[in-house]
Order: sequence, then structure tokens, then C-alpha cells
Amino acid sequence: MATKSSIHIKPCNIASSEAHNRRTAEYMRNIGESRIYVVPELSTDNEQWINPDFGTPELRTHYDNIKQMVKEKTGRAMQEKERERKGKNGKIIKVAGCSPIREGVLLIRPDTTLADVRKFGEECQRRWGITPLQIFLHKDEGHWLNGQPEAEDKESFQVGNRWFKPNYHAHVVFDG
Repeated sequence: MATKSSIHIKPCNIASSEAHNRRTAEYMRNIGESRIYVVPELSTDNEQWINPDFGTPELRTHYDNIKQMVKEKTGRAMQEKERERKGKNGKIIKVAGCSPIREGVLLIRPDTTLADVRKFGEECQRRWGITPLQIFLHKDEGHWLNGQPEAEDKESFQVGNRWFKPNYHAHVVFDG
């Protein structure tokens, strides 16, 4: 029987997404020695896939290329920011900004493979026309427990002399 999960897809924060997903040295320095929710010893279990049709591995470059293409094709700048306008009835209407790059976080199991999530991305492309650009499986995030886990907790495990409850998930960056 298939396991159910969900994904919430929202505009991608390009400034922080890649650093978090790729676990850059600067990102790891910024979260500091506290290692709030990332356990570096477990980062070797993380996996990533970059769509070979993506062209550039950098989201910022891809985003800038989209902005330039919109300007060339329409003669107008891409409307990036959410804005408000008054409707004919005088009510304020919120108009969403353009967000061509989106990111979803998908809950996964410890045994979920990169191939499983790629298959999910292919299905998203088939059904809704959103193309996965990048996929990152994170198996090094979670939180530290105060003491030992409850008896029914089958996910938590020891790292050194502390107990850790993992938050297994995948980040899927889409071009839509």
C-alpha cells in the first residue's frame, strides 16, 4: 500500500534556498556550533539531483535569465512583488507577484530514495507542467530530545550520547 504524504509548493527564496539545500560551508558556519537542527555527521546520507536540462546550476542566474526574457518579450519588467490595488467597488485587492521558481518540501521516510522523489517530480511535470530543477533529500535534520525517547518512538536514535529525532524530507525546486 502506498504511503500518503503532502507537499506545499510556494515561491522559492532564492537567497537562502540553495545555501540550505546544498549545505554550503557559509551556511553551516552561520547556523553555528549549536547545530540547532542539522547534524553534520548525518549529512553524508543526504542526496541531490540537478536536472541535466536545467542549463545552469545556480538558481539566481536562472531567475535573472527569466527576468531578462520577460523584459525582452513583453517590454515590461517582471512583476516580482505582491501589490495592492483598488477594485471597481473600492475594495483593496491583493495581486500576487510573479514567482517563476517555486519550492516544495515533501515529507519522506528513512528509506525513500532519490529515484522515488524523481519519479514524483516526473509526475508533477506530467500532471501540472511544473519542471523539477533540483531535488535535495535531507536526512540530517531534526531536533535533539531531552533525555530518552518514548517507548513507542521508533524513529529517534542516538548520536554520541544524545538522542535525535530526525525530520526526513526532500526539497523539490520547480520551474513553473
